[in-house]
Amino acid sequence: MRRFFARRGGGWRRLLMLGAVAAIVVLTSGCSLWGWGHRYGVGDGGTEDRLSPVQIGTSSDWAAVADGSNTCAIRTDGGLWCWGANAIGQVGDGTQAPRYSPVHIGTAAWDAVDTYEGHTCGIQSDDSLWCWGYNGLGALGIGTDATSEGETKRLSPTLVSNADWKSVVTGSHHSCAIRTDASLWCWGYNGYGQIGEGAALAQTTPFHVGTADWLSVAAGEDDTCGIKPDQTLWCWGRNAYGQLGDGTRLSHSSPVPVGTAHWKTVSAGNYRVCGLHTNGTLWCWGDNTGDTLGIGSPFARRLTPAQVGTASDWVAIATNGGNQCGIRSTSSDLNTLWCWGANSNGQVGDGTTDRVTSPKQIGEPDHLYAVDTGTATHALFASDGNSLAAPTASAPMGACLVARAPSQPLLWVHCRTLGWFGADRCVEV
Repeated sequence: MRRFFARRGGGWRRLLMLGAVAAIVVLTSGCSLWGWGHRYGVGDGGTEDRLSPVQIGTSSDWAAVADGSNTCAIRTDGGLWCWGANAIGQVGDGTQAPRYSPVHIGTAAWDAVDTYEGHTCGIQSDDSLWCWGYNGLGALGIGTDATSEGETKRLSPTLVSNADWKSVVTGSHHSCAIRTDASLWCWGYNGYGQIGEGAALAQTTPFHVGTADWLSVAAGEDDTCGIKPDQTLWCWGRNAYGQLGDGTRLSHSSPVPVGTAHWKTVSAGNYRVCGLHTNGTLWCWGDNTGDTLGIGSPFARRLTPAQVGTASDWVAIATNGGNQCGIRSTSSDLNTLWCWGANSNGQVGDGTTDRVTSPKQIGEPDHLYAVDTGTATHALFASDGNSLAAPTASAPMGACLVARAPSQPLLWVHCRTLGWFGADRCVEV
């Protein structure tokens, strides 16, 4: 699972992409939520796959979303809502029943959430770190693993650490998080060195990865990538498909540099990685089965970053098991959503189930805010500006338009981003 990067108050600010059920999520100035693809991740209450976007409920106060085998989203009041596959407790509502529409998880306020194939992690407003779902090989970071008596899974959020956490990401069976001091910590399965520790098969509690500072981190199937403050990109873990981007297929248990370019954001999925250079160009590498990376290559593996098209106006990217979605900035006010790759569940969102081998525009230009992908589902935050009157003629700088409740007046809010992969806490302006 990965995170988001977009613009508010007229265009994208963030983009997310992650997970195990193929899902995409987009957020705009209206802060309403839409989904398509696999039935588990859509969240509109239906039990059929959706080949094009459908709205999830009627709320217009969503602030952040993450998608995997299940989906979780945070509202502007900090409330956490989750839905989707739940066989191993990854929704976090205390049950193992699948949820086809959002359910409220507890009463705490949350700043960040991320989910992948079987577990979910989040950061509450007091900066404490919590995880739930499947605990195989210590994926939850709570000091035990699935071999311990009664520790196979946790059905509701369980405290990992009270330390000052800024952001968190989840991979297939491992997780990573960055503290407010910019230090990086990882835990869980380490069979390919994906948590950055060379000896142990698994770490059941957070492990400090080196001594460097980090801006952001992304966790994939069995690999991890991160961006340092100097905008260099580093990856480690499994490399069977070249997903580490170092030109080899050798796994690494410590970070290795990916080229010499300056990077703005990175997203890791199932054996594939995509990232944006600071000049707005988009690059992908790793598993390219069926040319699903969109790089125009017939080869099943790409060992180094390859540019996707020639555009230099990308502002967000998200990747998962077999497809990608990204956001391009068409003007100062409008952005466009583009998706491509595997499409067996309609996760590209073009109304078909046909594979798409190059970026395809989905819908019309809009004031899009964020996007996220799981493995076969996509969700979208879309603008309500055409149907609801804004409180002012133009958006305050960096503001998002929300309503406290249905039928109540819209208002502008400013949101504080808690790290590159963190969610936002919002206050009225």
